[in-house]
Amino acid sequence: NWNDRPGGPKFQLRGVPIEGASTAQVSSTVQTGPGDLPKQTAGSLELELVLCRHIGEKVTCDFRAKNVGGDKKYILLGDAYETVTRLVDQAGKIYVVSEVQLGNNRGRQSAETVLPSSVSVAGRITFVQVPLDVSSAVLEIRFTDDWNNRPGGPKFQLRSVSIK
Repeated sequence: NWNDRPGGPKFQLRGVPIEGASTAQVSSTVQTGPGDLPKQTAGSLELELVLCRHIGEKVTCDFRAKNVGGDKKYILLGDAYETVTRLVDQAGKIYVVSEVQLGNNRGRQSAETVLPSSVSVAGRITFVQVPLDVSSAVLEIRFTDDWNNRPGGPKFQLRSVSIK
């Protein structure tokens, strides 16, 4: 692992180390005022969380992804081997995503689409068997532009995400 090498970079988000982060995964939180939606940028991909909500014991999180570079194919990773989109509750329990959607494409392992430059595209991630008492969590959303290099893709880590 790049970060484990002596002298290797250690990246942090709000003072908390990001496990497995590399230069391709550096994220920064941008919030300009009260009521703003959580927004992060990793490389040329910007993610804005819209809402996470319970529907029974299912949690869905809606977001918008914007490519701030040139037109490019991105793959939203679901339950894709070692690179999973996941939710971690206040007690430390991990919920692996059960379905991902990016634009009109959806799947369990991934959903991909070409993101045009500077246009927000809707996305959704769904988790199952999340108890109704889970009201706040860490949300990790993983993308890649190369299926064979999944760990090298953009990783977003949103903390203290409110679940309505």
